[in-house]
Amino acid sequence: MSELKFVLIFVTMCASLSETAPFLNNPEPRCPCVVLLDVSTSMSGLPIEALNAGLEGLKSALVGDSIASKRVEICVMAFDSSVRVVHDFSLIDEFEPPTLRPGGATFTGTAVCAALEHIERRKRLYKEVGNRYFQPWLFLVTDGVPSGEGIGIYSKAASMVHELEQAKKLCFFGVGVQNADMAKLAELSQRPPLHLKGLAFAELFQWLSSSLQSIGNSKDTNMQVPLASPLNWGEVDS
Repeated sequence: MSELKFVLIFVTMCASLSETAPFLNNPEPRCPCVVLLDVSTSMSGLPIEALNAGLEGLKSALVGDSIASKRVEICVMAFDSSVRVVHDFSLIDEFEPPTLRPGGATFTGTAVCAALEHIERRKRLYKEVGNRYFQPWLFLVTDGVPSGEGIGIYSKAASMVHELEQAKKLCFFGVGVQNADMAKLAELSQRPPLHLKGLAFAELFQWLSSSLQSIGNSKDTNMQVPLASPLNWGEVDS
């Protein structure tokens, strides 16, 4: 065996072990949640400040729950003219809330497609290690109209979300901030989007953490858990 081939095999084995080790140490079923955040230019100023503070509160709320802290996995993805993972899936004690900065256009459809692909990769890992998991969550927060991305991408994203929702393989929430196009946001999901009241990000993430705690504490990964009303921070546009 050549030295280069040996090195490649060794690196691959190390990468595989780094992914599977957390499940050997903690075989609890996982509750994966992608928080997908619009950080386009229109989020500048108070909105992005409130959003960053809300992410800090998300960790504070979850870290005190002994069961949820072993089960809930948070991933934060941000998007503007590009989409990137700013904090990959981790249990809450390893979750370091990122500081987000605004800039760029609003590639919402592209971002949703990327988030769904990232969730699928995580599910494959669960299956490879034999770990059970709860229905994944995708939690989208945006303040703008999709712009700058290719024709048909938003429709593709909506079709993917609808298919997964109908198969009960995804729990999708869309949240519109300030002057977001709520009608456009409503195209993404069977569940009506919520319009954030002012900049109530703290209340939004408190609700998200409480909901994830309720799910994470369930005995059955297939159980439908009733969620608290979000109407203290959001409202459905009539």
